Amino acid sequence: MPLTVADNYDAELRRLNDRFCATTGIRRTDCVLDIGCLGWTSPSSLGDAQVHPFLPKQFDVVISRFGTMFFAVPAAAFSNIARTARPGARLVMLVWQSHNRNEWATAIDAALSRGKPTPGPAHGANPFSPAQPAEVESILGAAGFSDVGFEDVHEPVFYGPDAESAYEIVCSMSMTRDVLSRLGTSQARSARARLRRLLADHETSQGVAFDSRAWLVTAKRVD
Repeated sequence: MPLTVADNYDAELRRLNDRFCATTGIRRTDCVLDIGCLGWTSPSSLGDAQVHPFLPKQFDVVISRFGTMFFAVPAAAFSNIARTARPGARLVMLVWQSHNRNEWATAIDAALSRGKPTPGPAHGANPFSPAQPAEVESILGAAGFSDVGFEDVHEPVFYGPDAESAYEIVCSMSMTRDVLSRLGTSQARSARARLRRLLADHETSQGVAFDSRAWLVTAKRVD
């Protein structure tokens, strides 16, 4: 079966994940809430964090690895999360910086769109919605978190061990499927050829690598 982005997710983020794990500071006795981290942290779903009836003051640590970026209403989601966090609880999350600071997004988009990138909206449920620190800090503060910090994480992401595997993985991504679905047969064929060339150009001894920039966001639940 062809590889998908879900199959490769942990391998894709391995460099960023090292930074994330080192920051969570999770202890054996901590009660941890995992918000959409996927992969290595928890295998099952907790439902919609915006409305899920969490028990109040239950968790010592809240973690999210690229999960909070898909909140339709971030203010509602973080307020609900804050209610279930104990006073002094730690929040640690990874979110992408802006579209134009992430080569994986701009290069793939440009290849598919013949050099004319078409990023998604700046706000709402998309991968780059939490890219602005001031906005994120405001939302977290209103929800009940303090001491909000942002650490720049500048590491590569990997789309498979070789260009052919990377092609399968990237073609399974929603951003790729969306673009290709809007193209005619001839245009889609050309876009796929450009994508293959791009991935071949990015093949390294460690895999098909693209530059990326993320924010490692930390905060504390107000006492």
